[in-house]
Amino acid sequence: MTFSSLFFVLFFLPLFLLVYYKVPAIERKNKVLLIFSLIFYVWSGIRYFLLLLAMTAIGWYFALQIQRQDKKDARRRKCWLIFAILLFLTVLGIFKYTGFFMDTLDIVFPISWNFPTFVLPLGISFYTFKLISYIADTYKGIVEAESSYLALLLYTSLFHHCTAGPIVRYAPFRKELADRSATVSSIADGLCRFCVGLAKKSILADHCGVLANSLLPLSGHLSGTPASGIWLGSLLYMLQIYLDFSAYSDMAIGLGWMV
Repeated sequence: MTFSSLFFVLFFLPLFLLVYYKVPAIERKNKVLLIFSLIFYVWSGIRYFLLLLAMTAIGWYFALQIQRQDKKDARRRKCWLIFAILLFLTVLGIFKYTGFFMDTLDIVFPISWNFPTFVLPLGISFYTFKLISYIADTYKGIVEAESSYLALLLYTSLFHHCTAGPIVRYAPFRKELADRSATVSSIADGLCRFCVGLAKKSILADHCGVLANSLLPLSGHLSGTPASGIWLGSLLYMLQIYLDFSAYSDMAIGLGWMV
């Protein structure tokens, strides 16, 4: 599910906003946010969802362990920090770079490598570095370790920015969990910003991508394409990448203003 899909625009988002605005207390609104964020994430696959739950549980546990250690015992606290960071980066590296290294080995050493391939889980880079920043901030004393696992899970899975960031620090996020409000003006501004991003994605970015693919085919056979066509295709590809991120940012910001 993406922000520009018909299912999200016509069903998921209206249902979420209807339930969210109907619920009175901030604690219940947080639960609605968490439930819909988990549904959004499960849409990409249950295996990715279980990995998200496990990574968040590890971050939650390690932060509590760092806080429980005596501050005078700096060595033990640092060991917990280093071990957590190494664990997170190892998991990220396995999913993100295993295929690259195996393809490289296959080129250098033409041997039949029977190694399992991994599909990159949705948003793994973003929630991994979110958890690392959270543990580091706990170690530095910038934030207290979160006692509620569900609160930390909402931090890592919030559907507004679980697929493409940004990497938000936990301190400002925790303040928003405790106290926030949406006015009619902010909801209207958020809806307008979301529509601008949706138009930018559907009208501009996607069409730039189609034109870029026609001028720079993935097959790599460019012998029949003139130099001007290659330059134009490169320019259109650059615009596609820029407009994709810009559109996503607009839609994510708009969603944030709505709540």
